Amino acid sequence: MMFARSLRPFAECWPVAVICCALSLTAGSIGSAQDEISSIGHALKATVLDVTTYPAAILHYDSTMRDWKSSQPLLQHGFVEQNPRFTLSGLSNDRPVSYGAGKNQILRDAVSVLAVTAAHNFATRLIEDAMKARYPEHRKMVAVVGWIERIGLSSYLSYHVSAAHYRQWKRNERLAAQLGIR
Repeated sequence: MMFARSLRPFAECWPVAVICCALSLTAGSIGSAQDEISSIGHALKATVLDVTTYPAAILHYDSTMRDWKSSQPLLQHGFVEQNPRFTLSGLSNDRPVSYGAGKNQILRDAVSVLAVTAAHNFATRLIEDAMKARYPEHRKMVAVVGWIERIGLSSYLSYHVSAAHYRQWKRNERLAAQLGIR
């Protein structure tokens, strides 16, 4: 079990910073308060409907739950938890938290990842709308660059938050099979 420590501070402060930057970038190009509300509403709707908002959170939840479930038989046979976020003491190589507490932690982590991708996509949409307003002759190019950027971040983040858990899940299953634990 592990959640990338490098992502944790990023997930906590990055969305606010991006939204502030996006709003400051778009403020100069929006003519009135009505246009600003319309732009924010459009960006919010586009974020909710954007398929790149969800994969990282879904893959993180799935991979971490597989890792957590496959760890349970090993933990019940005396193995210790390596991830300090899933131990009673908060230290590595200690007794694990309960299965339910682990599931709750995994859900919180997945929601945190969803918050990062949603904030990113929201900010990207605000910037994209401002760029389209400023350069109406390049609307298609701005849209394509926006899609490339959102797909790129979604792909990177999906891999970053799930790959290690999928590998650990397979290692846990192999070890349990070797030891005859089920």
